[in-house]
Order: sequence, then structure tokens, then C-alpha cells
Amino acid sequence: MFTAKTGSQTSSNAATRYVIVGLPPAEPANLMVVENLDTRLLLQWDRNTEQSVVSYYVYRNGNNVPLATVNQVPSGQVSYQDLALTDGPIYTYTVKAVDQRGQQSNPSDPASAACSAGGGWGP
Repeated sequence: MFTAKTGSQTSSNAATRYVIVGLPPAEPANLMVVENLDTRLLLQWDRNTEQSVVSYYVYRNGNNVPLATVNQVPSGQVSYQDLALTDGPIYTYTVKAVDQRGQQSNPSDPASAACSAGGGWGP
């Protein structure tokens, strides 16, 4: 805000500043469980092409706290291996892209799988 005084009159004008923040990144595409090894699941998804994306948050079973942070890769697929899982339960995953400003995308479409003893695919 600034005040200007001319003669006996005073006038005030409040200046408003706007900060334009870019849109958050697009959600990661094509999330899938590509490998099932005993008590481990390997997730894979397409790399975001937006240059502002620096990492991804991996979520398991609807938890609000990320299970892991995975760094952006220069090209191709991005992956994460979830270890020490239990044989039987179905695990559901989503991934969010994170840009340089810390803005998060909407979650990816979910991918689900269950570990099976001896590898292979669960129910």
C-alpha cells in the first residue's frame, strides 16, 4: 500500500501482487505390476514428459503417507520394487508425480496384485 499527498489531500492506493503458480503435473500413466517374486512386487509406469517433474511418490493400499519416493529418469519407464510383503493379501498401488515446486499430481489409476509363494500371480 502506498500513500500520496498533494497539497491538503491525501489519497491511498493498495497495490495487489499476484503470484502465478503453474499447474501441477499430469498424473503418471500406465501403472502396472510387472513382476511378482515371492514377497516382492515390481511396479512400473511411464515417465512424465513434463520437464518440471523431479520425482514420484508411491502409495500402497490408500495410505496418505508415501511408501517411497522415486527419482525421475531421463527416458523410458520408471519402476519401484516393494519388498518384504506377505503372501496372500492384495496390495493396491497409486503413484503421484511431483514437480520442482513440490506440487503433486492427481494419483495414477491404481494397480493391484497379490504375492504368491514361489512367484507367479495371486488372485
